[in-house]
Amino acid sequence: MSKYRDRGAYHFAEFAISGSVYAQHVDDLLLRLDEKIGPNEHRVVFEVGCGEGLILDQINKRLWWRIRGSDVDPFAVNMARRLVPNASIHLLDIPPPEDVDVALFADSLEHVKDVLAMIAWAKKAQWIVIAIPSQHDRHATHEIDDAALDPYLSGWGTIVHRATRHARHLTIWK
Repeated sequence: MSKYRDRGAYHFAEFAISGSVYAQHVDDLLLRLDEKIGPNEHRVVFEVGCGEGLILDQINKRLWWRIRGSDVDPFAVNMARRLVPNASIHLLDIPPPEDVDVALFADSLEHVKDVLAMIAWAKKAQWIVIAIPSQHDRHATHEIDDAALDPYLSGWGTIVHRATRHARHLTIWK
């Protein structure tokens, strides 16, 4: 069962609605990436769980970063390759061992089967950015301290915190 087969490029459709909650969520994420890391045509971002590629597309357009991503859904990967042709999109669980500057998890890390393996991969990046859904407002983007993870994540948050405690630049938003 694929939500992308059933719903198509629904993130692009939601983003196109001016003022929508999703458009605000993406804009907030990009604003934070711009403020914390900044535009750079040589920077490489790898988004895990990129879906049909909307966030990668916007990162490339606004921050000029080189874009790569992965998803486990073959429908999403095919759609992303078609909609964001300048991105390198992979169909896999754990990204390939390539150099990336930013490891991005935009509402996706909570779906990863092997969180510790994923974090081990991400720790090779210069920045790890984790956007997590909030229990109160799925698209809130308030920065939180990495030691005070949202109780909504319970044991999962403890695993992520322990796995990332030595990361050079860890930013977690919820």
